[in-house]
Amino acid sequence: METRIRIKDIAIKAGVSAGTVDRVLHNRGEVAKETREYILSIVEELGYTPNILAKSLASRKLHTIAALIPDSGTDNPYWEKPRLGIEQAHNEIKDFNTVVSLYTYDLNNIDSFSQSFRMVIDTEPDGFIFAPLLYQPSLDVINECEKRDIPYIFIDVNLEGCSNLAYFGQNAEQSGYLSAKLMYNGLPDNCGVLVLKPVSKEGVTHHLRKREKGFLSFFYSEENKKNIRSTSLEVDITGKDFTDKLSSALENSAQIRGIFVTNSRAFKVAQYLDSNNVRNITLIGYDLIAQNLEYLEKGTISFLIGQKPEEQGYKSVHTLFNFLISGRQVNRINYSPIDVIMKENIDYYKNFKL
Repeated sequence: METRIRIKDIAIKAGVSAGTVDRVLHNRGEVAKETREYILSIVEELGYTPNILAKSLASRKLHTIAALIPDSGTDNPYWEKPRLGIEQAHNEIKDFNTVVSLYTYDLNNIDSFSQSFRMVIDTEPDGFIFAPLLYQPSLDVINECEKRDIPYIFIDVNLEGCSNLAYFGQNAEQSGYLSAKLMYNGLPDNCGVLVLKPVSKEGVTHHLRKREKGFLSFFYSEENKKNIRSTSLEVDITGKDFTDKLSSALENSAQIRGIFVTNSRAFKVAQYLDSNNVRNITLIGYDLIAQNLEYLEKGTISFLIGQKPEEQGYKSVHTLFNFLISGRQVNRINYSPIDVIMKENIDYYKNFKL
């Protein structure tokens, strides 16, 4: 059987005390630069990995992690998937002195977001995971975390210039650019494409703007040799006037042959297209929710962009757990895949499990 490397073994090989090795591994206390680099080289040479689970059991401290995501009700089925990932990770670490508490809020209500965060803060968590979908309120949350020295992780949306421990999610602009290339290949010359920017009463969320930016940047680039024109429509897809606004946009530009939906509600557009017998439209949207899959299988939706949101929730919890227990170094940017899903490869994604 393979012998486990101990801190004592590293100390003997480096000719230093076990305490010095411990300070280097956990980045605490003063250690000379040359000594630190030498110890780290030995750590790498010996392949040392800390026994995090044993360490958590040895500690009497209860570690608490809070997660705050939108409610996954009928309007937001996408958020059921990160929730499942968070819950699975919690089940795997709950026996190691760690509790994960999940809080939700109404994505269409800033007050709901603020109230749920106040509940989080009242518990004084050791770490925090959330999706900063609402830009300005999220900045207030970040300021509060930093003031209280609470390490925090972003999922789904990344806000630049923050001191977050890590981010788990797609590169939003790249996913938009890829969507444009997919659509472009099937379009005729001199047609138009429409970008649907879903909004709520709280406005367009940060990552949807990035997806739109990436999508439009392709059609403004030299790769667009077909003279395809792009327009954008800001609309509440769940609102009563959605179909009227979409009808007006299509009537005003009969040459529209592609529609890009920047969130998980492409099925709403697909319902409209089917009901009005509108054909020859390449429709691309996001996320593997049941409503989208129905129209992908029918062919009304041409492509879905997936990002394995279950993994975002799952990996964010394990990363924060490892950090709290051992101070393990964290990769700050952890991009999710940009999966292109068609009816031809749908079976794999239907059966995907963590």
